[in-house]
Amino acid sequence: MVSAFILINCGFSLVPGVMKELVKVPAISNVYQTSGIYDLVVRINSATEKELRKTLTTDICTIENVKSTVTMIVAG
Repeated sequence: MVSAFILINCGFSLVPGVMKELVKVPAISNVYQTSGIYDLVVRINSATEKELRKTLTTDICTIENVKSTVTMIVAG
């Protein structure tokens, strides 16, 4: 299993709508609202790194108002 944290920029006022869409993605186990440079932190779990990338590009980055992401794969 491959896990990663995804840092998401979407704009503070848009967080509720983006969170509503993120919780629909089966690979996402947790969604956290944050303050600072990033608006949300998401934990994602996938069987392979290829699946993780596919989820990121097709399910997360395509959500309306997601402006940018940073992916940090958890080693271990």
